[in-house]
Amino acid sequence: MTYGVIVDGYSSGAELANEFKKLGVLCLHVQSQKNIPDIYLKTFNPKHYVKSFIFSDDLNTLCLELEVYKPIFAVAGSEPGVELSDQIGNALKLVNSNPIETSELRRNKFLMHEKLKDAGLAHISQCMSKSLDELLAWGEPRLKTNPLVIKPLKSAGGDRVKICHSKEDIIQGFREITSSQPNMLGLIDQEALLQDYIDSPYPELAVNTIQCAGKPILCEIWEFHKRITQNGHKIYDYADLKLPDASNSELINYVFKVAQTLDIQYGPMHAEIFITKQGYVLIEAAARLMGANVPADFMQQCLTHPQIKMMTLLYAAPKQYKAEASVPKMLKKHARVLFLISTFAGNFVKIKHLNKIKNLDSFYDIKIRLKDKIFVTTDYDTSPGLIYLCHESQEVLERDYMTVRELEKNMYEVL
Repeated sequence: MTYGVIVDGYSSGAELANEFKKLGVLCLHVQSQKNIPDIYLKTFNPKHYVKSFIFSDDLNTLCLELEVYKPIFAVAGSEPGVELSDQIGNALKLVNSNPIETSELRRNKFLMHEKLKDAGLAHISQCMSKSLDELLAWGEPRLKTNPLVIKPLKSAGGDRVKICHSKEDIIQGFREITSSQPNMLGLIDQEALLQDYIDSPYPELAVNTIQCAGKPILCEIWEFHKRITQNGHKIYDYADLKLPDASNSELINYVFKVAQTLDIQYGPMHAEIFITKQGYVLIEAAARLMGANVPADFMQQCLTHPQIKMMTLLYAAPKQYKAEASVPKMLKKHARVLFLISTFAGNFVKIKHLNKIKNLDSFYDIKIRLKDKIFVTTDYDTSPGLIYLCHESQEVLERDYMTVRELEKNMYEVL
C-alpha cells in the first residue's frame, strides 16, 4: 500500500485525502499545533485518514512514526501546515518537497515582498515592527498621500486586515493584531505589517498554479470582488472562476516568476494579485490550495484541470500529471463562490429561506459556519457561510446571486 502525509487537512484541503485515495494513495494526517481554530476543525473529516498525529515540537519522533509508512509525499492541506510539511518532507528526504531553507518566505508576508523587491519584481512598500512608534514614524508621512493597510505577518482570509486612513486607524489595527488573542490560524502576533494600500478599481485576482521541479502550470484564475465595511474592513463579496488560458501573458509570467522567487519547487501556489495602472502586483502568495473550502466535485464540474486534481496527480500519478499538464484547460461551467455577509451580531437561532436558495437553478452547495453566535462580518472568519453556484449561463448565475443577496436581508434569525 502507498501512503502520503497531509499536514492540517482543513478548508479546501479537507478533500485532499479522499482525492488521493481515488488514485490509490492512503493518507496520514498531522495536526501542526495542539489547538486548531474552530473554523478549520469544522471542515475536518478524520475518517479520510489511516492515522492522525498531533505535532508536539518533536520533529524527530514524529518523523520516526511517519517513516514506518514510507510516505511518498508530505503536503500542506491549509495555511497553518505549510512550514511543517516542508520540515517533514526534508527530514524524510522526499524528493518532491520544497526547500527548507526558504520555507519562511512562503508564510511571512514581509519577507515575501522583500524577496520580490530583491528580485526586481513588482512589490508593495512596507514596514514591519513590534513597535507601534516605529510603524507610526513610517506610516504617518505616507498617510498624507494615500491610505495604508495593516495586517498580521502570517494570517489568512483577511483576518485582522484593516485599511488605515489616519494615525488612529494604525493604532487600533496594531492593538487588534498584537492583542493576546490568537488569530484565525491560532497564532499570537507580536508584530504587525504596515503596507501601502493599493486602491484599484479592478477586482482582485487569485491565480492558482502547480509546480513540478520548479516548472509551473496554470490551473485556475479567480476574480475576487470585495466590499468595504463602514469600519474600514475589506470583506469578500463573491469570487468568479475565469477561463484559465495563457492569453494574458503579462499576468501569467509575473505569477510564474513569483513562484520561482519564493522557491516553490513542488505543489500548489495560491497567489493573490492586484491589478494597477502600473501592472500586476502580488498581495500575498501561499504554497497551498486556494481556501474558501471549495468542494473538489464542484471544481471538477466547472473546469477540466482544477488545481486540486493536478495537485493529487503530481504526487500520486506523476506520469499522468505530465500528460495532463500540457492539455489546454477548458471552462465547463461558470462558477461563483458567494460569501454570506452579516451586518449585525446576536445569538443565532436559524437560517431562513434555505429551500428557496437550494431551488435556485445554479445552486450547488451551501456551507453554514454558524453555531450559537452570529457576528458582524469583518473578515472571512466572521462570514456566516458560503454558497457555491455553477451554471452554463452567466446570466443565470448573476440572477441567482442577486436573489440570495435579497433573501439575505432577513435570512438570519437571532435573539
